[in-house]
Amino acid sequence: MSIYFEPVINTSIDHLLSLIPFLVVLCLVIKFPVITQVASDITKTKRTTLVGVFVAICLLAISAEISQYHEKVKVRNIIKNKEFKKVQGCISNYETRKPKAGTLIESFSIEGVEFYFSNHDAGPYFHGGLHNDNFFKNGRCVSIDYILDGNKNKILKINRLATA
Repeated sequence: MSIYFEPVINTSIDHLLSLIPFLVVLCLVIKFPVITQVASDITKTKRTTLVGVFVAICLLAISAEISQYHEKVKVRNIIKNKEFKKVQGCISNYETRKPKAGTLIESFSIEGVEFYFSNHDAGPYFHGGLHNDNFFKNGRCVSIDYILDGNKNKILKINRLATA
């Protein structure tokens, strides 16, 4: 058995260091109105509107970063506490679809458990952006650790099984 995919999950607090530039600029914008006044003069937009839009963008970025961190902690705890399911068998019903340019959706099943993912998925789970080979094919025997999230099975780990 060899590992094909296993997430690297960094849940140290330094993940949130990327928020510092947003917070610094946000403080500068609020503390020094001359900065936003220059931008207001250039764009011919009210200063309060510019500040409001900038604050909204910063808050969105901050909440997205915190949400990603929370997701990583959640996955780390699932793995640590072994709160996942495992299926072992050979891939069947492997299909790829390209619903639009630049999008690839892959799906397959193992012992009746269905998986699907696309190259636009993200996060600590396995997704199409993490491989560009032909690993998935009918008859390939694997062991998959996964969780059911909503109505979708999300892959935590993939092991390639030795075939006899």
